[in-house]
Amino acid sequence: MQLATAGPHQWLERSGRMTTQNGGACGADNDAEILENEAARLRELAQARKTHAHELEESAQAHHGHAHGLEEAARAEENAAALAERKAHQEEDDAQRNEEEAQRLEEEARLHRGHREHDGRSVCRHDHAYEHGHESPRVNVQFKIRIDKKEFTTTDPDPTGAELLALAGKTPVTRYQIFRRLASGELKQIALGECVCLSPCETERFVTLPLDQTEGFEQEGTPPRRDFTISEVDQDDLDRMGLRWETVSEGGVARLVMRDYPVCHGYNYAKVDVNLRIERGYPETQIDMVYVFPPLARSDGRPIGALADDHFEGRTWQRWSRHRTGQNPWRPGVDCVATHLALVDNWFARELTKA
Repeated sequence: MQLATAGPHQWLERSGRMTTQNGGACGADNDAEILENEAARLRELAQARKTHAHELEESAQAHHGHAHGLEEAARAEENAAALAERKAHQEEDDAQRNEEEAQRLEEEARLHRGHREHDGRSVCRHDHAYEHGHESPRVNVQFKIRIDKKEFTTTDPDPTGAELLALAGKTPVTRYQIFRRLASGELKQIALGECVCLSPCETERFVTLPLDQTEGFEQEGTPPRRDFTISEVDQDDLDRMGLRWETVSEGGVARLVMRDYPVCHGYNYAKVDVNLRIERGYPETQIDMVYVFPPLARSDGRPIGALADDHFEGRTWQRWSRHRTGQNPWRPGVDCVATHLALVDNWFARELTKA
């Protein structure tokens, strides 16, 4: 931006003729006016230059801000690229694990391919070679199985029910039944002459049942009810405690029932049936209270507080309304059926200390 200027002497030169023609005093007045006008013009020019300088400064700041924004964008792009690279490596690792798992499953499928029903028995593919007159020796693989609470190993990939009973020492085998525990937790009966294809990749579980039992659900030679599945941790805890238990769904309510549960001395019964409601979301969701049949009463005749009736299995159960406190909340990942039963035992014992 260029602004034309003229010095005060130039202006005086131009106006010299007027000074000479009009005389000394008049000329002096004119010169003063000219100088004032020139001073005003110069002030305006200075102000314009200041304004222009301010505009240039703002423009420079704007360019600086834009450059800073570009730097931030560049850093963001670098971070995004690094994150994408990490995700790519993770995807490669996951793909490798999936590939290894697929190979393992393919190997297991290869070992069990050809499973079918033959003459009322479950047989595996290596048996087919014998059907067609071909000798095909069995692979010497150790199969792990668990019968009741004991671990066994066998090289026979498809033993019969009778062979499993004999392996477990349940003889004569005609006095026992054997059941296979499915992944759903249900029990499937295995006939004495029926073959079972074992998996080399996992421990198969079986349960035996004596046919001369006379108590509870075993008296009719039928397995306990397993309407829904509980975790292996809970199953092992219940078995370790020697409890006879069932899972029963009735009226949309899931309950874990324990038969002949021992009660501490001081009540009208030494053993009762107890049940726990298993809510959706367990074990993240807590187990609360306990239900008893037949109803308990203190031997000394003193009343028990916070009781209510609850109808289940066509009977009236006694509900003990006992709850955890803020100082003793349910701890997901720690608390389970076993810890709740320990709390139930404590409730029974503490009740007897009340006056």
